[in-house]
Amino acid sequence: MLDAMKPALREAGKAFLDELALQRALHQRGICRLEAPAATEIDGRYLVTSELGIYRLDKDGIAKVFDLPTFGIAAWRDYLYLGIQQGAYTSVLRVSRKALGKPGARLECKLVYRLRVGRTNERIHQLCASDDFVWVANTGRNTLLRIDPNADDAIEEYTVFLDRFGAPIHSDVNHINSVHSHGNCLLFVAYKIGKQSMIGILHDGQIEGYAYPRKGVHDIYLTREGFMFSDTFGENTDEKGGVPVTEKGPMDPERFAKPPGYIVRGIAGQGSEMIIGHSHKGKRAKRFEGRGALLIYRDRSFVTELTMPCSQVYQIMREDGKTLDGPDAVLDVEQVRRRISGSLGEVIYRAPATPV
Repeated sequence: MLDAMKPALREAGKAFLDELALQRALHQRGICRLEAPAATEIDGRYLVTSELGIYRLDKDGIAKVFDLPTFGIAAWRDYLYLGIQQGAYTSVLRVSRKALGKPGARLECKLVYRLRVGRTNERIHQLCASDDFVWVANTGRNTLLRIDPNADDAIEEYTVFLDRFGAPIHSDVNHINSVHSHGNCLLFVAYKIGKQSMIGILHDGQIEGYAYPRKGVHDIYLTREGFMFSDTFGENTDEKGGVPVTEKGPMDPERFAKPPGYIVRGIAGQGSEMIIGHSHKGKRAKRFEGRGALLIYRDRSFVTELTMPCSQVYQIMREDGKTLDGPDAVLDVEQVRRRISGSLGEVIYRAPATPV
């Protein structure tokens, strides 16, 4: 009889540990631990998410301000929305913005969304915020989540990809990993469509996608003149890695071509300053055995490289909630389309964004 009960006991044990992990997350308090010396080259203040938590980067140094594995981050008024991983669950957690980084302060954590996943790569990835909503790359479901903070964090989920028969794809087939809101458009990234990546635009209930010739893209941001994303792995060889890409092509290609290459993910900046995230390069099983870094640029010229306490850099956000300086005026959807298609070509995918 005991043998017959073992599977049920194992599941009960896992459920108990998952609940403990959730309660730990909900009862987090503010911390601020300086973990790297002053980064005197930094003008702005940034929050960097990683497998070890969230770090604040400024002229005083690199300080840890949140202690749970965090991939996505977005700021909406008095709150931060975080994509965290705890046990078998990936979650969106809302915390007090002013309490983050204040030792002992109550973070007033609220669980907004929770999904059980089978693999860590299915966890929630990047987040962003518009004036009215918080958007989530719901990677494990291959969907986009729209959270309405004005309606007690009510959630709508949108299908992005349909199969050849018109049925929704709700598993991690395309690996939706990044979101960026601008005006009445949402831009997003699908890591893979066949052997390519896709930059998508959601507007007025419709999705259209533009192909980039390599798999593995993360990040998508509109800039003053064009756009920027991360070709994270590039050619993905032992000697070559990824590169940031703008509407003009690869940025600083000579530096990023140097062996052993970079794993590029996470971009933010203001004025002439730009911060580019680099995650430890290694085989998947050894990705967490090294140290990541932040590459500091000024006027698109390399300044220095700061070693991070973590191995993986996921998302970088300015402390004011923005990422990069965007267009001087809000673009309409036709202007956004022209920016993307001018570099990536014609639309290769169209579908309705149907609520789930």
